[in-house]
Amino acid sequence: MGLYRTVINKLSDLPEYKIHNGRKLHGRLLNLGIGFIAGTGFMFGYDQGVMSSLLTLPSFQRQFPTATPFSTANEVCYEEGQCTGTPELQSNMVSIYQIGCFLGAVLVLFYGDSWGRRSSTFWGTWIVIGGTIIQAAAHDYGTLCFGRIFGGIGNGMVTSTIPTWQSECAKPEDRGFLIMNEGMLIGFGIMVSYWVDYGFYFLEGSIQWRFPIAFQSFFSLIVIAGLFILPDSPRWLLKKGRVEEAREVIARLNDADVNSEQVAEDMAILEHTLALEGQKFSYREFWKHGSVQHFRRCLLGVIAQAMQQYCGINLITYYATMLFEESLGFDAGMSRLLAAVNGTEYWLSAVVAMFCVERFGRRKLMFVGLVGMMCSMAMLAGCISAGWRDEIGNIVLPEAEGYVATLTLFTFNTFFAIGFLGMTWLYPAEINPLRTRVQANALSTCSNWLSNYV
Repeated sequence: MGLYRTVINKLSDLPEYKIHNGRKLHGRLLNLGIGFIAGTGFMFGYDQGVMSSLLTLPSFQRQFPTATPFSTANEVCYEEGQCTGTPELQSNMVSIYQIGCFLGAVLVLFYGDSWGRRSSTFWGTWIVIGGTIIQAAAHDYGTLCFGRIFGGIGNGMVTSTIPTWQSECAKPEDRGFLIMNEGMLIGFGIMVSYWVDYGFYFLEGSIQWRFPIAFQSFFSLIVIAGLFILPDSPRWLLKKGRVEEAREVIARLNDADVNSEQVAEDMAILEHTLALEGQKFSYREFWKHGSVQHFRRCLLGVIAQAMQQYCGINLITYYATMLFEESLGFDAGMSRLLAAVNGTEYWLSAVVAMFCVERFGRRKLMFVGLVGMMCSMAMLAGCISAGWRDEIGNIVLPEAEGYVATLTLFTFNTFFAIGFLGMTWLYPAEINPLRTRVQANALSTCSNWLSNYV
């Protein structure tokens, strides 16, 4: 046990460097830095979106025939040894990433408080890079799946930790905006992946798919570099008995003197809160209602994250290009261009949500998003039902229904970005008390990734 604690202390003891006029970051620059790095850590949208165009790429299909089901409309399938897969194997290759994310969230659930916020994010990000390298270098189906599940573990650690870290550092009035910023950057990552896929579509060879997969490491390296100039949360530092460090971080976050009344007041509030929560934590507390209603609060976050995945967004995020090409009848180039434009609109809608969350509140935006998504999906189903397949298996839609179906994919993304993209990450971090926040956040994140896999 002593060796374990020594190793954990070494791994979690990340240095923090001075870069701003010989001082550590403080005030507005520090708050912006935390917001930027926390948001960049949520660029996992890139990984979710990058597979969308690769699945229909001939060079990718030839490299991974097991991940490509047979289709009479696919010329690659008439080559010897190609298209030996099934839809189940293809979807498993895409969704196995979420199992890794689930496992990473479970790790944070049990060990997040021991490792600390920066440390969990730091090592999780390195695991993401390792998984990316394995995927980009893969030559067979098994290696690709292993790389995806390995990278997913790191991403699960990062996405379980960042909302807690940011909510513990942010002022209450800024928390909504900052965490919605993370949701916006999920959309930004998806948009970037679609445009990278579109650009590399015009090249030849395996670089068409290897570079787009490898490029996600760029965002991970930014996170790793940024963690060396940012502090851990004052709550975690105080909980670990590092009182002076916690006091210094509070002063820097508020751009105040370490001996000021404001810092003393914030420290007193934090110490009082931790004292009230100082009894030994037990996971049985989640099953108790009581006056604090731990179970109800935790369940609300878990259900919100699950419903984010079950609403249908993954149909578009993971299979946008395939949907445009195989279900709506567009050619390969136009399908990728439409997916990229769709991703851009998705990101812009998430930007709008950032400025609406404090004005209209959480529940109203979620309700508006839910109604809009429901109407969009109903219209999409109606339009596709009017189509038929031609002699080689391609979907053919009447012109009017084709345009409307394409439009509904855009409206669905708009309403999802406004009501659900960042909101379900913000909601659990806000409604759970400090005593159970880390564990409740990790459980809700587990729910998100497990539901994504399903």
